[in-house]
Amino acid sequence: MDFCQKSNKPVDLKIVQTLIVDRSLEFDFSKTCPLVCLSLNRTLFHVIKYEEATTLPKSWLVDSIELGGCKKKEYEHCIVLLRPGTPELLLELKRYTTPMIYSCESDGFIDDVMVAFSIAQGGPEVDGVEEKANAFMDIYTWSREQCIETNRGYEKSLGALVDTYYHIDDVWIIDDQPDLVDFASHVLTVPRFFGDPTDRALFKLMDDIFIN
Repeated sequence: MDFCQKSNKPVDLKIVQTLIVDRSLEFDFSKTCPLVCLSLNRTLFHVIKYEEATTLPKSWLVDSIELGGCKKKEYEHCIVLLRPGTPELLLELKRYTTPMIYSCESDGFIDDVMVAFSIAQGGPEVDGVEEKANAFMDIYTWSREQCIETNRGYEKSLGALVDTYYHIDDVWIIDDQPDLVDFASHVLTVPRFFGDPTDRALFKLMDDIFIN
């Protein structure tokens, strides 16, 4: 890909308004499947210290998980509250796009929390549980090591994901902080999540992305 020396943007960048996926269309092997990255904390879930859980309504903790000691000691003891619609969104992305985790958390924490949420879906005798459990597994991950540490926080570069296979117009990220992404126009922005079980932002996002 060629970049403009003044703007440092791809010179062949096409104008794309937003990501729209038509479920009714058969997969076209001549076209690139969209790569959709996902941020985690405050986007798909909310992490709090264990002792802070007592300050939340009990209804907020129903689908939460408790992590006693994560790899690399990032969180010694924490509660993670899952955003409503997360497994449904992951499943839809797996069916029609290539999903990828792009998070400023460590590899160890990401592995721990995704496995824990997979297990937390319940027993196999419940309809749909196995599918929802698999939604959290086998997703390629970029973590804090692939972010750029700045005084504003950890920045994410969609441009770094562009190679001979992906064009920037095929790369997107679902995030609550578009100002920390190099291609802000390719951020599917959701409001920050703080644990409210009545939150419906991801369901609305799916309605915006997927048609038919």
